[in-house]
Amino acid sequence: MDTRRLPHYLAAALLALTPAIASADQFAYLDIKQAMAALDAIDHAPRTLQVFCAPCGDTQATALVVHDLGIARVWDDRGSARPYDDGAGNTYWEIEVDGKGIDLAYVYVQTPAGWENLALKLGLDATGVPRTLAPEQLPH
Repeated sequence: MDTRRLPHYLAAALLALTPAIASADQFAYLDIKQAMAALDAIDHAPRTLQVFCAPCGDTQATALVVHDLGIARVWDDRGSARPYDDGAGNTYWEIEVDGKGIDLAYVYVQTPAGWENLALKLGLDATGVPRTLAPEQLPH
């Protein structure tokens, strides 16, 4: 973005917001193989997930009961008939729980090891998130 044409206060505000926006989005958009693996992992776990965003400053997870689980193509723009393309020809999918997209880096599924981070469980390189939730991070 060329900030030379923006008023200084607007350019500063945009730059200040950029790290916050970027830090909370790791694995919301997935390739089809990742999306199918995520669907399978959620479908074989109990139908409750825990949502916990350590980079956002969360101190306690929020339970999310899965009523409806699906996969959706990420489109270029709302109402567009063109899939989102990263410029290299790659298109993406997202996992939807009850009609809303989730980011695998901030979702935990119940496993024998405890509440395990879904992205890490699938071998994705999520950063700044614990592999499992500690008991004090779970809802009371």
